[in-house]
Amino acid sequence: MMRRSGVTANAAKKAPKRPFRFSPKTREKITAVANLAARYYLDNGRDFPWRHERDGFRLAVAEILLQKTRAESVVSVYTRIIEVYPDAIALAGADPREIEELLRPLGLSRKRSIQLVGMAGGVVRLGFDVFDDWQKMLEHLPGIGAYGARAIACFGRGQKIGIVDANVARILRRVFRIANGDVRAPIYQRYADAIGVAGPDARATNFGLLDVGAGVCTPVPHCGSCPLEPQCPRFGTKALAGLTRGSF
Repeated sequence: MMRRSGVTANAAKKAPKRPFRFSPKTREKITAVANLAARYYLDNGRDFPWRHERDGFRLAVAEILLQKTRAESVVSVYTRIIEVYPDAIALAGADPREIEELLRPLGLSRKRSIQLVGMAGGVVRLGFDVFDDWQKMLEHLPGIGAYGARAIACFGRGQKIGIVDANVARILRRVFRIANGDVRAPIYQRYADAIGVAGPDARATNFGLLDVGAGVCTPVPHCGSCPLEPQCPRFGTKALAGLTRGSF
């Protein structure tokens, strides 16, 4: 006779999940990555005009423009938009067709113009306090997704949170041996948030991770010049021979 399990399927579903905890060794690595990334940014970080901003509105403009676009291509368009529409009130009342013309070099000009005007209108309605809460940004500001909302909260408000794009996810997967290849999986945000808290300056840490992911820890990585190599067990210099283009 088959023995019945003492826990039914329904009971198992209702059982509380155990909180996610990092081991002491992993926390030590997290702290090291946070500090190494911050140092890399301070020594070698890319310089873009929005990186000197703390103004939530201007950071939101940058985040909308940066979607699916190389940062280097955004600089001139961002600078011009801020010159013409220096605050949310000016942009909220703008003619979308004029904005489209400014956005033409980047493409997706109609979509982005709608997002920019909608975002500015949301700021005018809700006030600048909207930038204090990344979840409120996500809910009320058109064109601002989870990545952008977290980036604004960190870079504008100095909040110690992590941000994850495809490049940062690549770093996390390699350094921490994350098996899940879906960059939207919660595990990536958990590691990123832990890294954001671990260092003394989350802005520098996150800027550093973005820069390492964009120029060093690329699909075919440059491990010999990577500041995170001492913490990367899988993609050290000796592993270069085994990497192929397009590997995560």
